[in-house]
Amino acid sequence: MVKKLVVFRKRLKAWYKIFVIPMVSICFFAVPVFVRGEEISSPRDSQVVFLLDGSNSMNSHGGSLAVDGLRQMLYSLPFHTQVGFAVYNTEIQCQIEVGAPFDQLEEAFHKVEYTGYTNAGLGLKRAVSMLSKREGKEKRIIMISDGEIALRGKEETAESKEQFIKAYESAREKGIEIHVIAIGEEADKEMEILEAARATGGKAYKEGAQGTLSQMIENLVKEELKVPRRSVGTASLERESGRGEWDIDIPVKGALRARILLIGSQGVSNVQASYMAEKGKIITGERFAAVDLEKPQGDRIHLVFDKRENTGVDAYLMLEYEGALSVETSFEKVQKEEKEQGKSMEATPILHLSMRLMNQHGE
Repeated sequence: MVKKLVVFRKRLKAWYKIFVIPMVSICFFAVPVFVRGEEISSPRDSQVVFLLDGSNSMNSHGGSLAVDGLRQMLYSLPFHTQVGFAVYNTEIQCQIEVGAPFDQLEEAFHKVEYTGYTNAGLGLKRAVSMLSKREGKEKRIIMISDGEIALRGKEETAESKEQFIKAYESAREKGIEIHVIAIGEEADKEMEILEAARATGGKAYKEGAQGTLSQMIENLVKEELKVPRRSVGTASLERESGRGEWDIDIPVKGALRARILLIGSQGVSNVQASYMAEKGKIITGERFAAVDLEKPQGDRIHLVFDKRENTGVDAYLMLEYEGALSVETSFEKVQKEEKEQGKSMEATPILHLSMRLMNQHGE
Protein backbone atom coordinates (compact mmCIF):
# COMPACT_ATOMS: atom_id res chain seq x y z
CA MET A 1 0.00 0.00 0.00
CA VAL A 2 1.30 3.43 -0.92
CA LYS A 3 0.10 6.72 0.54
CA LYS A 4 0.99 10.08 -1.05
CA LEU A 5 1.01 13.15 1.15
CA VAL A 6 1.42 16.34 -0.90
CA VAL A 7 3.17 18.88 1.28
CA PHE A 8 3.30 21.92 -1.00
CA ARG A 9 3.21 23.16 -4.57
CA LYS A 10 4.85 26.38 -5.59
CA ARG A 11 5.13 28.27 -8.85
CA LEU A 12 8.06 30.59 -9.41
CA LYS A 13 8.57 33.01 -12.24
CA ALA A 14 11.65 35.18 -12.61
CA TRP A 15 13.25 37.17 -15.39
CA TYR A 16 16.62 36.17 -16.72
CA LYS A 17 18.99 37.40 -19.35
CA ILE A 18 20.22 34.99 -21.97
CA PHE A 19 23.74 35.70 -23.16
CA VAL A 20 26.16 34.05 -25.50
CA ILE A 21 28.50 33.40 -22.56
CA PRO A 22 30.10 30.30 -21.02
CA MET A 23 27.78 29.40 -18.18
CA VAL A 24 24.86 26.91 -18.09
CA SER A 25 24.42 25.62 -21.63
CA ILE A 26 21.04 24.79 -23.16
CA CYS A 27 19.73 24.19 -26.67
CA PHE A 28 17.53 27.12 -27.69
CA PHE A 29 16.33 27.99 -31.18
CA ALA A 30 19.29 26.14 -32.75
CA VAL A 31 21.73 28.77 -31.46
CA PRO A 32 24.09 28.16 -28.52
CA VAL A 33 22.82 30.44 -25.75
CA PHE A 34 23.49 30.48 -22.05
CA VAL A 35 21.45 31.42 -19.00
CA ARG A 36 22.49 33.71 -16.18
CA GLY A 37 20.06 34.41 -13.34
CA GLU A 38 20.13 38.10 -12.49
CA GLU A 39 17.92 37.57 -9.42
CA ILE A 40 20.03 34.78 -7.96
CA SER A 41 23.19 35.44 -5.99
CA SER A 42 25.71 34.47 -8.65
CA PRO A 43 29.30 35.39 -9.59
CA ARG A 44 29.76 38.74 -11.23
CA ASP A 45 30.64 39.06 -14.87
CA SER A 46 34.04 38.27 -16.33
CA GLN A 47 36.70 40.97 -16.14
CA VAL A 48 39.65 41.53 -18.45
CA VAL A 49 42.53 44.01 -18.42
CA PHE A 50 44.32 44.67 -21.70
CA LEU A 51 47.98 45.42 -20.92
CA LEU A 52 49.97 47.00 -23.76
CA ASP A 53 53.70 47.59 -24.07
CA GLY A 54 53.98 51.27 -25.03
CA SER A 55 57.78 51.42 -25.35
CA ASN A 56 59.61 53.01 -28.28
CA SER A 57 60.59 49.68 -29.86
CA MET A 58 56.92 48.94 -30.57
CA ASN A 59 57.06 51.56 -33.34
CA SER A 60 59.01 49.12 -35.50
CA HIS A 61 57.33 45.95 -34.23
CA GLY A 62 53.71 46.36 -35.21
CA GLY A 63 52.53 48.94 -32.70
CA SER A 64 49.57 50.04 -34.82
CA LEU A 65 48.51 46.44 -35.35
CA ALA A 66 48.76 45.82 -31.60
CA VAL A 67 46.08 48.45 -30.97
CA ASP A 68 43.99 47.02 -33.80
CA GLY A 69 44.38 43.57 -32.24
CA LEU A 70 43.09 44.83 -28.90
CA ARG A 71 40.11 46.42 -30.64
CA GLN A 72 39.40 43.11 -32.37
CA MET A 73 39.59 41.39 -28.99
CA LEU A 74 37.24 43.96 -27.43
CA TYR A 75 34.45 43.17 -29.90
CA SER A 76 35.14 39.42 -29.75
CA LEU A 77 34.32 39.19 -26.03
CA PRO A 78 30.81 38.42 -24.74
CA PHE A 79 28.52 41.39 -24.13
CA HIS A 80 28.74 41.15 -20.34
CA THR A 81 32.55 41.31 -20.12
CA GLN A 82 33.98 44.27 -18.20
CA VAL A 83 37.21 45.54 -19.75
CA GLY A 84 40.03 47.76 -18.48
CA PHE A 85 43.14 49.02 -20.25
CA ALA A 86 46.67 49.96 -19.19
CA VAL A 87 49.72 51.07 -21.19
CA TYR A 88 53.23 51.06 -19.79
CA ASN A 89 56.64 52.26 -20.99
CA THR A 90 59.13 53.74 -18.50
CA GLU A 91 56.09 54.62 -16.36
CA ILE A 92 52.34 54.00 -16.65
CA GLN A 93 51.25 55.93 -19.72
CA CYS A 94 47.50 55.28 -19.49
CA GLN A 95 45.00 53.54 -17.23
CA ILE A 96 41.30 52.99 -17.91
CA GLU A 97 39.46 51.25 -15.08
CA VAL A 98 37.68 47.91 -15.53
CA GLY A 99 34.08 48.36 -16.61
CA ALA A 100 34.64 51.56 -18.59
CA PRO A 101 32.36 52.23 -21.60
CA PHE A 102 33.67 51.06 -24.96
CA ASP A 103 33.81 54.67 -26.21
CA GLN A 104 36.28 55.53 -23.45
CA LEU A 105 38.40 52.49 -24.28
CA GLU A 106 38.35 53.35 -27.99
CA GLU A 107 39.50 56.89 -27.23
CA ALA A 108 42.40 55.55 -25.14
CA PHE A 109 43.38 53.08 -27.88
CA HIS A 110 43.71 55.87 -30.43
CA LYS A 111 45.86 58.00 -28.11
CA VAL A 112 48.57 55.37 -27.57
CA GLU A 113 52.10 56.65 -28.30
CA TYR A 114 55.16 54.41 -28.30
CA THR A 115 57.99 56.07 -26.37
CA GLY A 116 60.43 55.30 -23.57
CA TYR A 117 61.69 52.03 -22.09
CA THR A 118 59.99 48.71 -21.28
CA ASN A 119 59.06 48.61 -17.59
CA ALA A 120 56.93 45.46 -17.74
CA GLY A 121 57.26 44.91 -13.99
CA LEU A 122 55.45 48.16 -13.24
CA GLY A 123 52.90 47.47 -15.98
CA LEU A 124 51.95 44.00 -14.77
CA LYS A 125 51.81 45.14 -11.15
CA ARG A 126 49.32 47.84 -12.15
CA ALA A 127 47.18 45.42 -14.18
CA VAL A 128 47.01 42.97 -11.26
CA SER A 129 46.01 45.77 -8.87
CA MET A 130 43.19 46.80 -11.23
CA LEU A 131 41.64 43.34 -10.82
CA SER A 132 42.62 42.56 -7.22
CA LYS A 133 40.08 44.93 -5.68
CA ARG A 134 37.18 43.55 -7.72
CA GLU A 135 34.94 40.57 -7.09
CA GLY A 136 34.39 38.11 -9.89
CA LYS A 137 34.72 34.53 -10.96
CA GLU A 138 36.86 35.05 -14.05
CA LYS A 139 39.71 37.57 -14.08
CA ARG A 140 42.22 37.78 -16.90
CA ILE A 141 45.08 39.93 -18.12
CA ILE A 142 45.88 39.92 -21.83
CA MET A 143 49.34 41.33 -22.42
CA ILE A 144 50.90 42.35 -25.76
CA SER A 145 54.62 43.14 -25.90
CA ASP A 146 57.51 42.99 -28.37
CA GLY A 147 60.33 42.03 -26.06
CA GLU A 148 62.13 41.75 -22.81
CA ILE A 149 62.14 44.02 -19.79
CA ALA A 150 64.66 46.82 -20.38
CA LEU A 151 65.25 50.18 -18.70
CA ARG A 152 68.08 52.71 -18.81
CA GLY A 153 70.37 51.04 -16.25
CA LYS A 154 71.10 47.51 -15.07
CA GLU A 155 69.78 48.14 -11.56
CA GLU A 156 66.50 49.57 -12.84
CA THR A 157 66.12 46.63 -15.24
CA ALA A 158 66.80 44.09 -12.48
CA GLU A 159 64.29 45.83 -10.21
CA SER A 160 61.61 45.72 -12.91
CA LYS A 161 62.28 42.02 -13.56
CA GLU A 162 61.88 41.26 -9.86
CA GLN A 163 58.69 43.31 -9.77
CA PHE A 164 57.38 41.38 -12.77
CA ILE A 165 57.93 38.03 -11.01
CA LYS A 166 56.22 39.26 -7.85
CA ALA A 167 53.31 40.58 -9.92
CA TYR A 168 52.55 37.28 -11.66
CA GLU A 169 53.00 35.38 -8.39
CA SER A 170 50.44 37.71 -6.84
CA ALA A 171 48.14 37.13 -9.82
CA ARG A 172 48.43 33.37 -9.38
CA GLU A 173 47.48 33.66 -5.69
CA LYS A 174 44.45 35.78 -6.59
CA GLY A 175 43.27 33.44 -9.36
CA ILE A 176 44.07 35.90 -12.15
CA GLU A 177 44.96 34.26 -15.46
CA ILE A 178 47.57 35.98 -17.65
CA HIS A 179 47.83 35.47 -21.42
CA VAL A 180 50.91 36.87 -23.17
CA ILE A 181 51.16 37.66 -26.89
CA ALA A 182 54.74 38.31 -28.06
CA ILE A 183 55.12 40.19 -31.34
CA GLY A 184 58.03 41.45 -33.41
CA GLU A 185 61.42 40.11 -34.45
CA GLU A 186 62.30 38.77 -31.00
CA ALA A 187 59.09 36.77 -30.66
CA ASP A 188 60.78 33.53 -31.75
CA LYS A 189 63.15 33.70 -28.76
CA GLU A 190 62.44 32.64 -25.20
CA MET A 191 61.29 35.70 -23.25
CA GLU A 192 60.95 36.31 -19.53
CA ILE A 193 57.51 37.81 -20.00
CA LEU A 194 56.15 34.47 -21.26
CA GLU A 195 56.68 32.98 -17.80
CA ALA A 196 53.73 35.05 -16.54
CA ALA A 197 51.39 32.95 -18.69
CA ARG A 198 52.89 29.63 -17.65
CA ALA A 199 52.82 30.52 -13.95
CA THR A 200 49.13 31.52 -13.93
CA GLY A 201 47.64 28.88 -16.21
CA GLY A 202 47.42 31.21 -19.18
CA LYS A 203 48.68 30.82 -22.73
CA ALA A 204 51.86 32.21 -24.31
CA TYR A 205 51.74 33.10 -28.01
CA LYS A 206 54.62 33.96 -30.34
CA GLU A 207 54.13 35.82 -33.59
CA GLY A 208 55.31 33.86 -36.59
CA ALA A 209 55.38 30.43 -35.00
CA GLN A 210 51.70 30.75 -34.06
CA GLY A 211 50.50 33.02 -36.83
CA THR A 212 49.83 36.73 -37.16
CA LEU A 213 48.60 38.89 -34.30
CA SER A 214 45.02 38.67 -35.59
CA GLN A 215 45.25 34.88 -35.82
CA MET A 216 46.73 34.58 -32.33
CA ILE A 217 43.89 36.67 -30.92
CA GLU A 218 41.38 34.45 -32.71
CA ASN A 219 43.03 31.35 -31.25
CA LEU A 220 42.97 32.91 -27.79
CA VAL A 221 39.25 33.71 -28.10
CA LYS A 222 38.37 30.22 -29.34
CA GLU A 223 40.75 27.95 -27.44
CA GLU A 224 41.40 29.67 -24.12
CA LEU A 225 38.50 32.06 -23.51
CA LYS A 226 36.10 29.66 -25.25
CA VAL A 227 33.76 32.44 -26.31
CA PRO A 228 30.60 30.80 -27.69
CA ARG A 229 29.48 32.26 -30.98
CA ARG A 230 27.96 30.99 -34.19
CA SER A 231 29.86 30.91 -37.47
CA VAL A 232 27.54 32.43 -40.09
CA GLY A 233 29.76 32.92 -43.12
CA THR A 234 33.13 32.12 -44.67
CA ALA A 235 34.76 33.63 -47.75
CA SER A 236 37.53 31.34 -48.94
CA LEU A 237 41.06 32.52 -49.59
CA GLU A 238 41.31 33.77 -53.17
CA ARG A 239 44.01 35.48 -55.18
CA GLU A 240 41.81 38.28 -56.40
CA SER A 241 40.22 40.93 -54.27
CA GLY A 242 36.49 41.41 -54.59
CA ARG A 243 33.13 42.27 -53.12
CA GLY A 244 31.61 40.02 -50.48
CA GLU A 245 27.90 39.89 -49.71
CA TRP A 246 26.03 37.96 -47.01
CA ASP A 247 22.51 37.71 -45.60
CA ILE A 248 22.68 36.73 -41.93
CA ASP A 249 19.52 35.52 -40.19
CA ILE A 250 18.62 36.28 -36.58
CA PRO A 251 17.00 32.98 -35.53
CA VAL A 252 14.34 34.39 -33.18
CA LYS A 253 12.83 37.82 -32.66
CA GLY A 254 13.22 39.80 -29.46
CA ALA A 255 17.01 39.92 -29.11
CA LEU A 256 18.31 42.69 -26.86
CA ARG A 257 21.58 42.89 -28.75
CA ALA A 258 23.18 41.36 -31.80
CA ARG A 259 26.75 41.59 -33.02
CA ILE A 260 28.30 40.35 -36.24
CA LEU A 261 32.08 40.14 -36.25
CA LEU A 262 33.99 39.99 -39.54
CA ILE A 263 37.63 38.89 -39.40
CA GLY A 264 39.86 38.97 -42.47
CA SER A 265 43.29 37.38 -42.64
CA GLN A 266 44.51 40.48 -44.48
CA GLY A 267 41.64 42.81 -43.66
CA VAL A 268 38.15 43.86 -44.70
CA SER A 269 37.06 47.32 -45.81
CA ASN A 270 34.08 49.38 -47.02
CA VAL A 271 31.70 47.46 -44.77
CA GLN A 272 28.03 48.33 -45.20
CA ALA A 273 25.05 46.85 -43.39
CA SER A 274 21.29 46.99 -43.92
CA TYR A 275 19.22 46.24 -40.82
CA MET A 276 16.27 47.29 -38.64
CA ALA A 277 17.14 48.12 -35.03
CA GLU A 278 16.64 50.81 -32.39
CA LYS A 279 20.36 51.60 -32.55
CA GLY A 280 23.21 50.34 -34.65
CA LYS A 281 26.77 51.13 -35.61
CA ILE A 282 29.61 49.71 -37.67
CA ILE A 283 33.07 49.48 -36.13
CA THR A 284 36.02 49.02 -38.48
CA GLY A 285 39.65 48.09 -37.95
CA GLU A 286 42.62 47.00 -40.01
CA ARG A 287 41.69 43.31 -40.01
CA PHE A 288 38.21 43.20 -38.54
CA ALA A 289 34.83 44.89 -38.59
CA ALA A 290 31.83 44.61 -36.28
CA VAL A 291 28.15 45.45 -36.70
CA ASP A 292 26.70 46.20 -33.25
CA LEU A 293 22.89 46.39 -32.89
CA GLU A 294 20.61 47.21 -29.97
CA LYS A 295 17.14 45.63 -30.08
CA PRO A 296 17.23 44.41 -33.69
CA GLN A 297 13.68 44.40 -35.04
CA GLY A 298 14.13 42.50 -38.26
CA ASP A 299 15.06 38.88 -38.76
CA ARG A 300 17.91 39.44 -41.23
CA ILE A 301 21.03 41.58 -41.60
CA HIS A 302 22.47 42.25 -45.04
CA LEU A 303 26.25 42.77 -45.21
CA VAL A 304 28.41 44.03 -48.06
CA PHE A 305 32.20 44.39 -47.80
CA ASP A 306 35.42 44.47 -49.79
CA LYS A 307 37.95 41.70 -49.27
CA ARG A 308 41.56 42.24 -50.11
CA GLU A 309 43.73 40.07 -52.31
CA ASN A 310 44.67 36.68 -50.81
CA THR A 311 42.24 37.25 -47.95
CA GLY A 312 39.88 34.82 -46.25
CA VAL A 313 36.99 36.34 -44.27
CA ASP A 314 34.97 34.72 -41.47
CA ALA A 315 31.76 36.02 -39.90
CA TYR A 316 30.44 35.25 -36.41
CA LEU A 317 27.09 36.04 -34.77
CA MET A 318 26.62 36.82 -31.07
CA LEU A 319 23.17 37.36 -29.51
CA GLU A 320 21.69 38.44 -26.18
CA TYR A 321 18.08 37.74 -25.20
CA GLU A 322 15.94 38.42 -22.16
CA GLY A 323 13.52 35.71 -21.11
CA ALA A 324 11.36 34.40 -18.29
CA LEU A 325 12.16 31.18 -16.50
CA SER A 326 8.93 29.65 -15.19
CA VAL A 327 9.45 27.00 -12.52
CA GLU A 328 6.86 24.70 -10.95
CA THR A 329 7.76 22.53 -7.98
CA SER A 330 5.81 19.98 -5.99
CA PHE A 331 6.95 18.05 -2.95
CA GLU A 332 5.44 14.83 -1.69
CA LYS A 333 6.15 12.10 0.77
CA VAL A 334 5.61 8.51 -0.23
CA GLN A 335 4.92 6.27 2.77
CA LYS A 336 5.03 2.49 2.37
CA GLU A 337 3.43 -0.08 4.70
CA GLU A 338 4.38 -3.71 5.00
CA LYS A 339 1.26 -5.79 4.35
CA GLU A 340 2.36 -8.76 6.40
CA GLN A 341 3.39 -6.99 9.60
CA GLY A 342 1.33 -3.82 9.19
CA LYS A 343 4.40 -1.82 10.14
CA SER A 344 4.91 1.66 8.67
CA MET A 345 8.20 2.33 6.92
CA GLU A 346 10.04 5.66 6.87
CA ALA A 347 8.50 8.17 4.43
CA THR A 348 10.56 8.97 1.31
CA PRO A 349 10.52 12.63 0.15
CA ILE A 350 10.23 13.25 -3.61
CA LEU A 351 10.64 16.63 -5.31
CA HIS A 352 9.11 17.22 -8.76
CA LEU A 353 10.54 20.10 -10.80
CA SER A 354 9.22 21.51 -14.07
CA MET A 355 11.03 24.34 -15.88
CA ARG A 356 10.09 26.34 -18.97
CA LEU A 357 12.14 29.05 -20.64
CA MET A 358 10.26 31.74 -22.60
CA ASN A 359 11.23 34.95 -24.33
CA GLN A 360 9.43 38.22 -23.65
CA HIS A 361 6.83 37.29 -26.26
CA GLY A 362 5.85 34.21 -24.26
CA GLU A 363 7.29 31.82 -26.82
